[in-house]
Amino acid sequence: MSRDTKPLITAAIAQSGAATTEVVAAVAGKRIKVVSYQITIASAGSAQWKSATTALSGAMVMPTNGALTMTGTAHDPVLETAAGEALNLVSTTAAVTGFVRYCVE
Repeated sequence: MSRDTKPLITAAIAQSGAATTEVVAAVAGKRIKVVSYQITIASAGSAQWKSATTALSGAMVMPTNGALTMTGTAHDPVLETAAGEALNLVSTTAAVTGFVRYCVE
């Protein structure tokens, strides 16, 4: 079994209401590879991941207090931005909280 050797970083997600939030800032020439995330939405609505303004996921519809967890590895990430672009989370109706674990390469 191989181990991931890239250092992982954790970023908190703490939206106060429906918004587009930069979860991880862009790094020039580098991709943000999301290894895992967990999000919870305060009331029924949707959340969507974006690489800057380009969709990385569809709108994920969730019920009130709904939670979603995804897990991958640094070699098989669940999401990956384009090089030099920020990782953004868009929520349509409510606050979203949680975290992402990621590496940059």
